[in-house]
Amino acid sequence: MEVVPETLGSVAEINAAMGIANRANLTLDELNDVDKREMFIQDQLGSVTKGIEIGIQRGIQQGIQQGIQQGIQQGIQQGLQQGIEQGIEQGIEQGIERGKIEGEIGLIMRQIVRRVGDVTMEIQTRIQGLSAAQLDDLGEALLDFTSEEDLIAWLDSAVG
Repeated sequence: MEVVPETLGSVAEINAAMGIANRANLTLDELNDVDKREMFIQDQLGSVTKGIEIGIQRGIQQGIQQGIQQGIQQGIQQGLQQGIEQGIEQGIEQGIERGKIEGEIGLIMRQIVRRVGDVTMEIQTRIQGLSAAQLDDLGEALLDFTSEEDLIAWLDSAVG
């Protein structure tokens, strides 16, 4: 292409492009082909860039999703482990406490039998229902008992 149209002659970029085309010795058809190839390359570059962006976004979303799922699973496992440990610990403490109370009930029952004789099953059941503090009080009070009636009176006043 040798001539720049008069209306475009004042645009420096067009003059520079025409200079490059003239130096390359390209025909108008060849110049149009080069232009089309450049547009194709730009389109492909845009498609690749868009694909990379979409891939990055999907990767981030999958990473977040996996992180959340792993966090939840780890939280559940840790919670279960702590719950089991606390349950075992509480069970042991309650077992020890219950064992102490059972031992105290056994001792008190033997002392009552020695002090006032055999007692009914109903009285034994009432004694077994006493708290640890009430058992301590009964252990001290039974030293003054002389009959089953004293024991019943104490149970009535202590328990209500």
